[in-house]
Amino acid sequence: MVDQRGKVRRRAFLIAAVLVGVVAPLLPPGVVTSVYSRGLYPILQRVLVPITGSSGVLFSATLIVALAALLVLLVFRWGRRRGAGPSTRGVGSKLFGVLRLLWCVWLWFLLTWGLGYRQTPIEERWGLVETEAPEAGDLLGFAHSLTEILSVEPAHRDQGVAMAAVKRSLQRWIREHDGWTPAMPSRVKTLPTGVLSTSGFTGIVSPFLLEAHLDGVLSPTHRVAVGAHELAHLCGINGEADADVVAILAGLTADDPYARYCVALRTFGILGRDLGPVSWKLMFDRLPEFARADYLGRVRRLERQRSEAATAVVRTVYDGYLKSQGVGEGVADYGRAVELVLRARKRGLLPE
Repeated sequence: MVDQRGKVRRRAFLIAAVLVGVVAPLLPPGVVTSVYSRGLYPILQRVLVPITGSSGVLFSATLIVALAALLVLLVFRWGRRRGAGPSTRGVGSKLFGVLRLLWCVWLWFLLTWGLGYRQTPIEERWGLVETEAPEAGDLLGFAHSLTEILSVEPAHRDQGVAMAAVKRSLQRWIREHDGWTPAMPSRVKTLPTGVLSTSGFTGIVSPFLLEAHLDGVLSPTHRVAVGAHELAHLCGINGEADADVVAILAGLTADDPYARYCVALRTFGILGRDLGPVSWKLMFDRLPEFARADYLGRVRRLERQRSEAATAVVRTVYDGYLKSQGVGEGVADYGRAVELVLRARKRGLLPE
């Protein structure tokens, strides 16, 4: 009788897990925002981030290696048992067990990351919806404000101080606009040079452990700027354009001048897509030598590491991943960032 009750409970749990995995991604954005983004996710984030961000250990890499080793062991043992002539029922049971494990992984992904793609867009949550798109003058005005920041050489270049200022600013923005205060990692992990930059990327957040990583190719100046983007992801800002917007707002209003300089330099580079090559080059040439050297140093480092073939493959895969998560534009979604920042600036969220 006890064994029968146990089977009933396991089946009930399995049915519930299947329903959650199927239904949760279909919930309306408002429900996802109130129940998940401002309810469950903050709890998970405050538990995971202090743990995975407490040391230089690459927890995500360790987990991947451990799971791969476990999978090899299971396949090896299964192969040996098949040699002994298992029944069809036994094989079916093992396959069902594998599917159950994969479904659990999917559920964990939804809880720690996936559902965040389905929350109310940041335009609505942060009041950035407008009937009129920003004008060319707004873009030029923003570009000039960035050049003013970049024209003053930072009094210090302490990466730790700048990153701490970015973290404080991010916490303030999330608290004011999303209603909760996120935990921040003690450190952002550094991956060996080329692990990400070979394929054109410089930072990544592990969706299962909420662990932020940066490629070792980055200089301290650009490490702060890209770190701001990855930390924004940890704050429950899943979309790439959304993370860029929050990183820019937080970085440009941080209480440390070097932090503002770092984020302004990366943002100035992003503006090249919207200003056009001629206007951008004219403004770039007017920057002081130290700012141009910082920017060009990053470009040269990345170009030395980047592989065209790897970039094309990874970009295609990531584009498909983003679209599968409801980001209709895929990697092209990055392009929304500038317009959203200009809207935030018109609302007075950034100084003129």
